[in-house]
Amino acid sequence: MKTKIGLMKLVLMAFVFAIALTIVACTGDEPAERESVSVELDWYPNANHSGIFVAQDQGYFDEENLDVDVRPPADPALVAQIVASNERDFGIFYQTDTLLARNEGLPIVALKAIVQRPLNSLMALKSSGITRPADLKGKKVGYPGIEWNVKMLGTMLESDGLTLDDVETVDIGWALWETLAAGTVDAIIGAYWSHESILLEQKGYPVEIIYPEDYGVPQYYEMMLITSERMIEERPDAVERFVRAFTKGYEFGLDDPQGAIDILLELNPEQEEIEDIERPSIDMLTDQAWRADETGEFGTMTTERWLSVAEFMKDQGEIDADLDETEAWTDEYLD
Repeated sequence: MKTKIGLMKLVLMAFVFAIALTIVACTGDEPAERESVSVELDWYPNANHSGIFVAQDQGYFDEENLDVDVRPPADPALVAQIVASNERDFGIFYQTDTLLARNEGLPIVALKAIVQRPLNSLMALKSSGITRPADLKGKKVGYPGIEWNVKMLGTMLESDGLTLDDVETVDIGWALWETLAAGTVDAIIGAYWSHESILLEQKGYPVEIIYPEDYGVPQYYEMMLITSERMIEERPDAVERFVRAFTKGYEFGLDDPQGAIDILLELNPEQEEIEDIERPSIDMLTDQAWRADETGEFGTMTTERWLSVAEFMKDQGEIDADLDETEAWTDEYLD
């Protein structure tokens, strides 16, 4: 009889202990309520977005009790306005454009750097013999109608002994690789070395890539995760949880780039036609662009980088001299 009573006591104690563990778990670090958040991409789903889809597929968002809706933009030019107005909670955007948006009064804030260096580059066909900005004297340079590209080209030319007056700039829209391959222009700027260079090589047009940071342009963060000031103020816990899962997704991609592309294509089957571009692209990105030079980690941003880019844009007349670049980003979510 005593043995049975003792056994019953042990069972009861184990039951109480299990309940206690459940209570501790529910009142600990795990969020008590599930929340929905939304993300506006900057373009169609591609290698640079793979970390987000990994976080969805691997359950990293679920671990943070988040339901995450991801969509490509109807108009990439409106990402800042959409996030600033809280129509979407997060967005993928660019450092230079974030400063331009802040200059226009849009309250967006950068949380994490995705791409640590410019993807934008100057390209020419290898057959042209153009290997540096000085070789462009008297040549035609195509750009996609965005004046920032012309300003950047001007800086690169000046650092190599020329000026914009020494070249002819041509607005060719987004037909970048097609125009270069056709020989309509001698070089293009505004093309990504992680995309157009791959496409041109695959089409049989090997290219020379000339990097802006090698010719006077400060190294800037090409792509970043942004949110709004209101989101940070009203839903800081959701921001922290999202950033944590987002970061894990990209760290997965750094460890297994092709596995990340497998997930991207599985969740976005309509993108299978660009698989031949995205697979080499993610290898280039994870090897050359996703890790910070300073830390070797994903997501890092520094005061020095923001200051140098802001000063460059002020000198170019792109943003007001009194714009406070420290309000355009936060280091609160970097760890």
